[in-house]
Amino acid sequence: MREIGSFSKGTEERPGASHWQALGSLLAGARTLGVALALGMGGATASIAAQAKSEPARQLCEAKSQDAIKLVCDYATTTDGADNAASKPPIAIQHAEFSFETKHDNHMRVDLTFAGARPAREARTVYLEIDDDAGRNFIRRPLPDVDFRKLEPGAPLATVGHLLVPALQPGRYHIYLWIPSADPALQFKPAHNFLLNSAGVADKATGLNKLAAFTVER
Repeated sequence: MREIGSFSKGTEERPGASHWQALGSLLAGARTLGVALALGMGGATASIAAQAKSEPARQLCEAKSQDAIKLVCDYATTTDGADNAASKPPIAIQHAEFSFETKHDNHMRVDLTFAGARPAREARTVYLEIDDDAGRNFIRRPLPDVDFRKLEPGAPLATVGHLLVPALQPGRYHIYLWIPSADPALQFKPAHNFLLNSAGVADKATGLNKLAAFTVER
């Protein structure tokens, strides 16, 4: 009896044309399937990439209200300001909270937490700044408790302050930290401002650190 898939002893058989045709059909089908799968995967990858490109950049932290604004923001450490010679040693902002009213003069509560590998040598005044979408400045207040010379490795610097702020008209506003040079001759030159190493915060064009945005509604 002849075993399936083998040749019986003393008998030599060679596959006929039908065998080769069947094998060729199987190989062709496999190639077609492989190409289809590759194209399908490539199409899916391209679709995902296109979707990622089309997604708009998100604000770090944003809120809307008619009378009271509350912002709680967390930031990831990055190297956004590392190539700025004025921003040494690298310092990051980790957390910020802002709470205030918009219809009348009041005191804004500002909670900020910073981290750095070592303290700064230079004394710089840190300002909280609020501008509208057109870039017009409405509020600029110094934050005397924010002193980067007090930073210690592994110990975040947390500060709490209360700033008198005026009523705000309806519109969209941005909250920045402005950290200019201590040299009066360089104070208003953005290239000499200190930029924080937190994702999406440092704006090299303006020399400002954008922390949040809010909209006053009516």
